[in-house]
Amino acid sequence: MPFIENVSLDDARKAWHFDPGPNSLLIRIIDPDMEFGQVKLPFKETAKFKFLDSEDGDGIPEHFKINESEADHIVERLIHARNNHMNVIVHCVAGVCRSGAVVEFAVAALGFQDTEKFRQPNLRVKRMLFEAYERIASGN
Repeated sequence: MPFIENVSLDDARKAWHFDPGPNSLLIRIIDPDMEFGQVKLPFKETAKFKFLDSEDGDGIPEHFKINESEADHIVERLIHARNNHMNVIVHCVAGVCRSGAVVEFAVAALGFQDTEKFRQPNLRVKRMLFEAYERIASGN
């Protein structure tokens, strides 16, 4: 089974993560006002997202948070990666909350190998990924 690892933006830029090899996916998550910039290693595929590390009921406007469409796209990319035996690196700004939620979802729902990095997953992101998976799995 392919592996998945959560890392920070800085770690992705410096390639301070497991070597994903040539058959790899990079999922990039940053704040809406940031630029993605370059990463050190080449990836076969890349998916980019901009949403804040925010939770339900925190007073931050909804348009800054992950939405259903973004959750669906992340889940679809992860399913594609699993089906194509692609290792996955997921970065957010700190490499702990948003990326941690993606990794926890991918390990629990899709069977990716966990690299056991520290994470404190964003609960909204994690919930929305599981909801997206249910929508996609049921064909809705």
